[in-house]
Amino acid sequence: MRPIKLELEGFTVYREFTAVDFAGVELFVLTGPTGSGKSSIIDAISFALYGSVPRYANPNLVHPVISQGKVEARVRFDFAVEDSFYTAVRVVRKTPRGGATTKEARLESCGRLLAGSADEMTRKVSQLLGLNFEQFTTCVVLPQGEFARFLHEKPAQRQDLLTKLLGVDIYEKMGTLARTREAASRQRSHVYQEELAGIQGSSRGAMKAVERRVRHLDALKRAIEKAEPELARLDKIFQAKQDEAGKLETEAELLETLRVPRGVADLAAKLDQARAQHESARMERTKADDAMTAAESARSNLPEAAAVQAALRLHDEHTENSAALQKSETQTTRLRKDLEKRTRIHTEREAAMAKARAALDQARRDLAAHDLAAHLEKGEACPVCRRILESEPSLVMPPALSNAERAVENADKAHRASEKALREVERSGARMEEKFRAHREAAAAIQKELAEVATRKRLEASLKAVEEAESALLKVSENTRAARKAEAKAHATLDRFADEEEQAWEAFEKARDRLATLGPPRTDREDLSEAWSKLSAWARDDSPGKRASAAEAQREAEGALAERKKVFDALAERGAELDVDVSTDRPRDGVVSELAAAEQEAKRVAETRERAKTLETKLRSEREVASVAGALGQHLKSTGFERWLLEEAFRRLVSGATKILNELSSGQYSFEYDDKLNFEVVDHRNADERRSARTLSGGETFLASLALALTLADQTADLAAEGSARPESLFLDEGFGTLDNDTLEIVAAAIEDLSAKGRIVGIVTHQQSLADKFAVQFRVAKGPITATIERIVA
Repeated sequence: MRPIKLELEGFTVYREFTAVDFAGVELFVLTGPTGSGKSSIIDAISFALYGSVPRYANPNLVHPVISQGKVEARVRFDFAVEDSFYTAVRVVRKTPRGGATTKEARLESCGRLLAGSADEMTRKVSQLLGLNFEQFTTCVVLPQGEFARFLHEKPAQRQDLLTKLLGVDIYEKMGTLARTREAASRQRSHVYQEELAGIQGSSRGAMKAVERRVRHLDALKRAIEKAEPELARLDKIFQAKQDEAGKLETEAELLETLRVPRGVADLAAKLDQARAQHESARMERTKADDAMTAAESARSNLPEAAAVQAALRLHDEHTENSAALQKSETQTTRLRKDLEKRTRIHTEREAAMAKARAALDQARRDLAAHDLAAHLEKGEACPVCRRILESEPSLVMPPALSNAERAVENADKAHRASEKALREVERSGARMEEKFRAHREAAAAIQKELAEVATRKRLEASLKAVEEAESALLKVSENTRAARKAEAKAHATLDRFADEEEQAWEAFEKARDRLATLGPPRTDREDLSEAWSKLSAWARDDSPGKRASAAEAQREAEGALAERKKVFDALAERGAELDVDVSTDRPRDGVVSELAAAEQEAKRVAETRERAKTLETKLRSEREVASVAGALGQHLKSTGFERWLLEEAFRRLVSGATKILNELSSGQYSFEYDDKLNFEVVDHRNADERRSARTLSGGETFLASLALALTLADQTADLAAEGSARPESLFLDEGFGTLDNDTLEIVAAAIEDLSAKGRIVGIVTHQQSLADKFAVQFRVAKGPITATIERIVA
């Protein structure tokens, strides 16, 4: 990992946006007063990559990185790994409860998003650098107070770090793959071995046997093909004679089963009798039709009964209407007199009512004051003087006024009663006048119609004549229907016997048609009984000859069948020797099928022999692969090559660190290790005493840790497998304050030597004398609002 550029905002002392450009820098120093923010630069790099700060005991603690008074901290770190460039961005924001949460975390490469969440980004960075956070802060970033972590770690933890740095896990994967390949090869060898054991019939003798069967089957096929024409000829003769015999037997059976139907002789007599009966019924029906014609003619000369009856009803209506007209005229006269009386009474009562009203008006004029007072109340104004009444009026109404009012009321009641009676009489009179007018008009209409019809006496005589004619017609109609029914019955009987005769002729013709191919005698369709007798006699005479011919054809068919059996038995015997059934209808097909199977078997045996050779070759190859892979798998176990490589790396690490430590300590110390791979130091100024590295003082521990860090950064690439972690950078945070000037010179030289080998080295120190020894300085200053960084190039 090589840093390119770092951007901070709201991160610890860097409240405002700050950028650190590492481009083109191989060796640099972060310098400035204590607390100015130098270590925060290293913290920001770790935070951008892993989301944790090395100096915090809890790696999940992030809210302290947010600047005082800010709500979020943002860090962007551009870096390179080999030839690829990456950008890591993390943004954390304060929560209401005083903590912080990651708002944004992403890892990109050339515009392509590699991770989009905090946990995913940490996993991706660990895969990319080949180091987790603890390992990163052990061999790449050496934070304040933790220089001695690698020096004092347990052997297992150091071995795990070396495994990551050297990429030893690739050998473990190779060993696993080799052992897996060995198992797969042994499994395939087992499968090939079992398949070889299961292959049967692949010997040379089996091949000869199947080839011999193919030859014999082919010869049998040719023999069958040669015999097939003769077999077909004999089959044809057998079938033809068999068919001929069957045909003759069928013809004989037809002749022998011919029978004359029952009733043929009586059918002609029944038919003649039916014809005579039908003719007699026809003559009776003709007589009845003539009588019917005469009766209908007599009836047609008389009027219709309905017309005569209608004329009689008209006479009845005239009589009834005349009586009603007279009654309505009498009632009309009576109502007219009643109307005159009611009119007179009504006129008298109108006059009495007018007189009573006049008397009432006069009384009111005479008693006006009393009348007005009767309608006034206290508080109302007097209609005469317009004064307000202070009390109820005290005038008493005289009886004359009330008497006059009662007289008007009685007169009005009598007037209304007479008016009502008058109106009722008027309505009754109007209705009666209308009824009288209707009767009068009806009488005139009837009288007009009566002028056009006969008298009642003549109409009654005509009606009697009509009734007598219709009675006679009814009787003749019944006789005619009976005659027609008798004729229809006789006709049906005649048709039935005629149908029986026709069916009998059809039965005869069907029987004769069944024998048409045998040459039956010709017959005329005149006498059914004679025709049947003639056909029956011919059948009896022709049947014995048919039987004899059938027996001769059967003997010829059996001779052809025996000759065919002789030819076929010879083929069947050869087929039995080859276990082939040729007794089917198509013997050649069976042989061809067996021949194809034998040829297929020959092919299978040849393929099996070839397969056996192939399996033997594969078996030898898989056994060789299993042997080589097994040996490689054993060598690459953790107790083999991997252990040797780690021990060699550790030995070279101790050797290289010893050289640097010897220089840094002016020849006083060198490194050794015990059988458990714990670091020990040899004190050459104390009789080469060996003691634990933990017994070193603070300054000595820093020198020892620095020697290990420089050597780790310098030598791991030489032993590392391709694709393993490459710690191309080293960041040293403080620790130089315990060194004297001479030692500082040696440390500076060692750091410059590491940088000259292609490593990027950055140190953090507040000692200006050490900082001045390097060409590139990043001077950090803490301002009133935010810390600032200035790049100084000597």
